[in-house]
Amino acid sequence: MKHGKSLFAIGALAACLSPTAAFAATGEDGFEACVSALVQDLSDAQGFPLQATISEDTAVANNRLKRRNRFYLDVRDPASREIVAKIDCIVNKQAEVVELLRLPEDAPVAEVRSL
Repeated sequence: MKHGKSLFAIGALAACLSPTAAFAATGEDGFEACVSALVQDLSDAQGFPLQATISEDTAVANNRLKRRNRFYLDVRDPASREIVAKIDCIVNKQAEVVELLRLPEDAPVAEVRSL
């Protein structure tokens, strides 16, 4: 990737999220935390800053987060539109990223993993 290049993330939220404690963050908060952590991780690996663009067809439930929540992300090269990374992101109910899991290239796409 070139210096300052963007990446394109497509995300799908797994299963339904049910309401929990009043202080819990929302699905949007969790998704944003995942994208931010992923961009930082990829920027560190590439050695230069990257930016993310979220697909317009990405849908995230805005319910309160549970104790552990999984978001499914596919990272695409903005020029070729090819998937360059498949990531599952785990966040807690405060929308703090607990783990970023890089999946093998032959893993299903985010839409399939979220089913």
